[in-house]
Amino acid sequence: MKFYERVISDFGGYEKCRDILSQPNIDFIMNAQGLREHMLEYRRQHNIFEESDKIVFIDDFMHGELMTVAWTRKGEVWMDEGAKRCTDLSMIRHATDAEIKAGKRLGGSVVTKYDWSNVSDEVEWIATDEDRNSWLFPSGSGKPFIGGEDDDAWVCDEEFTLEHHGYNVFRGNWRESLEKRPEVK
Repeated sequence: MKFYERVISDFGGYEKCRDILSQPNIDFIMNAQGLREHMLEYRRQHNIFEESDKIVFIDDFMHGELMTVAWTRKGEVWMDEGAKRCTDLSMIRHATDAEIKAGKRLGGSVVTKYDWSNVSDEVEWIATDEDRNSWLFPSGSGKPFIGGEDDDAWVCDEEFTLEHHGYNVFRGNWRESLEKRPEVK
């Protein structure tokens, strides 16, 4: 379990953290900013978008501007004071800290299915199973393939300990979720 997940769990879950932060004068009682940062990391890893989040389009064919979430409603994200709307949430992602500082999407034409910035260097592959759980596959484990009792999971030939990467991290057809770590140039 990642540290931000533990903090949120210790407070009773994500919704409970939101309730805590909505209390008046909360900044005088506890480290509210620290909790806000943990909640942002949680949203980044679980593709949850909330008002004021900074986001970018994933694909290069869309503009690379930094956008701000105005509101969310029924699976849609409205951006930039409601001037833009996105109904396919697989097209957007949270902006990284570097992108927020730069005010635009970074990375050129490298488009990935997952945010690799917080993934251990020992991990070579990430894949999401039919139940929407994402799993990390270490280097040397071989290329994962679809298998399991009901052909509903990613497996590989080598034995190793799987590390859970999160739930609902990948949006789209789970059979197309396998991704190898991008090469750093």
